[in-house]
Amino acid sequence: MGLKDVLRDRYDKMVIAGAPSETSTPTADSQVIAIKTANPDIFLDIATPKFAAQAIKKLGAIWPTVGRPFDHGVEYCCSAVSCKKAAHSTM
Repeated sequence: MGLKDVLRDRYDKMVIAGAPSETSTPTADSQVIAIKTANPDIFLDIATPKFAAQAIKKLGAIWPTVGRPFDHGVEYCCSAVSCKKAAHSTM
C-alpha cells in the first residue's frame, strides 16, 4: 500500500511533486532538488535507510529551514523502509 492508495481521490490535490527513484540510483540528490523546486509545505521521504540518510543530508545543505516550521520552514517527515524478500509458504 502506498501514498496514492491512502489518499485516493485527494492525492492529486495534496501532492504537488513526486520523485521516484530506483535503488540503483547512486544518490537521492536529484530527487530532493526536484521536489524543493516545487516549494512544498511538507517533504515526505519514504525511502530505504541509505537514501533517507542522503535526503536528510541534502535537505540540510540546500534547504536550511527544513524541519523548522515555526521559522517558516518546511516540515520534514521521513520513513526509512527496509525491504526483504518474502518467504514463500508451501501450505
